[in-house]
Amino acid sequence: MRKPVKPPALAPGSTIAVISPASPAKQDRLRRGCDNLELLDYRVKEMAGNRKPDAYFAGTLDARSKELQDALTSSDFQAVFCARGGYGSAGLLDRLKPSRIKRPKIFCGFSDLTALHIFLWQKLRWVTFYGPLVAGGFDAGPNATGGYDPDSF
Repeated sequence: MRKPVKPPALAPGSTIAVISPASPAKQDRLRRGCDNLELLDYRVKEMAGNRKPDAYFAGTLDARSKELQDALTSSDFQAVFCARGGYGSAGLLDRLKPSRIKRPKIFCGFSDLTALHIFLWQKLRWVTFYGPLVAGGFDAGPNATGGYDPDSF
């Protein structure tokens, strides 16, 4: 059995890609979550921009799979955080190309995103983080009800 692959820790100034691989997030919550990550001294690149939702999803299958693949392969990002869970990330699995992913990075999210955690573990042996969503935890702020715990983060 191959050994687990741990990503490097985030440091002040690290860049986090914020992706929306499942359901769409409310823009005000997404903005607050990104702002709170920036207050922690990280740079944040919200990848979905002003993309239009597609039924229950944060965008078309093509747009969401490209966004995920780009975030995982780009050397510009040290971490990939998900805007929210909900529904739709399992449909991305057949489209991902793990052979193009060269360096481990932090992947954080929960809910429907569990399928992506399992994929990254099975294909690349990455240690991932079942943690707060940008628009579902980081948006509420530190130590707030429904927020995140800064000490454990």
